[in-house]
Amino acid sequence: MGEENTTGKSLSKVSIWSDFRGFAIIAVFVILIWFASYFVMIKLFEHPEHAGPAGDLFGAATSLFSGLAFAGLISTLLMQRRELELQREQLRIQNEELTDTREEFEIQRFENRFFGMIKLVNDHVESMTIYAPRATISGRNALKQWVDDIDGNVKKATPHAAVKIEKHVDIFEDQYNEHEVELGTYFRLLYNIFRQLESQQCITDNDKKTYAAIIRAQLSSGEILLLMLNGISELGTSFQNLIRRYALLEHLPIGYKTDYQSVIEFYGHEAFGDRANLFFNDIEAPDA
Repeated sequence: MGEENTTGKSLSKVSIWSDFRGFAIIAVFVILIWFASYFVMIKLFEHPEHAGPAGDLFGAATSLFSGLAFAGLISTLLMQRRELELQREQLRIQNEELTDTREEFEIQRFENRFFGMIKLVNDHVESMTIYAPRATISGRNALKQWVDDIDGNVKKATPHAAVKIEKHVDIFEDQYNEHEVELGTYFRLLYNIFRQLESQQCITDNDKKTYAAIIRAQLSSGEILLLMLNGISELGTSFQNLIRRYALLEHLPIGYKTDYQSVIEFYGHEAFGDRANLFFNDIEAPDA
């Protein structure tokens, strides 16, 4: 930094000295011409009074030089104007570069938070544990066990008829309340990832869906079912629009279609993305 300041001052001094030296040379040159003209006039006309009429002949030339000087002044002003325009253009380009750099920094900062929060979710899932007399179940296997319990209770509810959505809510909330410490933290972490994603102004909607697809690809079948049931409960109503917007149920196993038909209809096509037809063809055209 110190070297840059010293160099800048040296360049300024050199520039000022160059300008002064150029001015001095021109001034000396003009003075010499002025003195020379006096001796030339004396030489030609011998007496100064005889030089007056001859000097009048140079009046037109004087006007010419005055006009040339004025033209030079205008040219200088135009050149200065052009230089100012170039400076403004350079400033505009610099501002655009700064804006791009700022956006890249914001995206990088968002990605650091985004992937950090995904790691928090995965770490929390790995910490989930079910202590049983015969064996200890942990991680996603613990989640799967809770999902199996929910699914078993759903199948017992009304074995030969479609289960109503209210019954799904009751069964899910019973399981949630029993394991609120694990499941509550899990859903809050997951929700905050998508809330952060929604609030980002430095990325486009298409990019947001790309980031959401990264999370969606990491969800197991059991997690997708839990997410779907959490969204219809009073605890997860704020998650419903996010589930639809980012098609978070797209990879729900088709085997859940029969027992969870009322929940699937509640969410509609949007929540299932490219696989929506697998869930809704039979529902919308039962006689086909």
